[in-house]
Amino acid sequence: MSSANWSGDGVVRNCDAGLIVHDKEIAGYYQRVFLDDWNYHAKATIEDDVAARIASDDEPVPAGMVRMSWRDYFG
Repeated sequence: MSSANWSGDGVVRNCDAGLIVHDKEIAGYYQRVFLDDWNYHAKATIEDDVAARIASDDEPVPAGMVRMSWRDYFG
């Protein structure tokens, strides 16, 4: 079991880890949970997810967005 995100947060700020499960009963449990999520709860797209973008200082802030410094956004 593992997760890794190829993003600034995923490779710089977070500590991703993986786990190999040899026990068939335990592995089967996690497989059922994963397949339930995948088949019934996962969505192909997130329609309301707006990516951050770099704006010039004199540009107005678009509706629904906030202006923040690079340091505040990336920590």
